Amino acid sequence: MYHHHHHHHHHHHHHHHLMSILHTGRTFLFFLFKSSRFPITYLLTYFSLSIVSALPQALLLFVLNYVYIF
Repeated sequence: MYHHHHHHHHHHHHHHHLMSILHTGRTFLFFLFKSSRFPITYLLTYFSLSIVSALPQALLLFVLNYVYIF
């Protein structure tokens, strides 16, 4: 029981760490945006493809969970 509580606390800290990573990523993206050597269109295309490829999976999981409930 105590181990489970500790794991929950670790998960909360991991979420804070994820936010820190996102903030660092934003700063890094801003640096890349200011740098003229990096193609911004390639970055935008990469993020668009990753989002588009991730959306159907999340939607499929949601539909499967909804079906399995009923």
